[in-house]
Amino acid sequence: MIALGIATAGLAVLAVLLARLTVRLERAAAMAVRLVADVRAIRLAVEGIVTLAGDVARDATAGEAALARLEQLKTREDGRGRFNRAGAGPVSLPMRPPPAGTPYPPPDPGSARDNLSRSPEERRRPGP
Repeated sequence: MIALGIATAGLAVLAVLLARLTVRLERAAAMAVRLVADVRAIRLAVEGIVTLAGDVARDATAGEAALARLEQLKTREDGRGRFNRAGAGPVSLPMRPPPAGTPYPPPDPGSARDNLSRSPEERRRPGP
């Protein structure tokens, strides 16, 4: 009778251990499925990056060629060392005048903007 109880207890422990093993194996299988999905997503992203890198390289080559052509046009000189009509040469633009009037409404008395617009001595004194 005792042997039957020990055998039953052993089978119960074995059943619990098998159940725990099954749960862990199911978790591992779910994790493997997620890992496969992530690998596929990464593969697609890498293919997109490769395409993008090719586009960037092509655009960089075209940009460098355009800059070289621009530099050639800017520095084209005639036989006497002067810039001819094909190139503009060094050009400087005049400074733009400041806008007329105040761009913002005047600050409210006592506001932070009003305080910053006054001198440090005026900030120490109480407001108007």
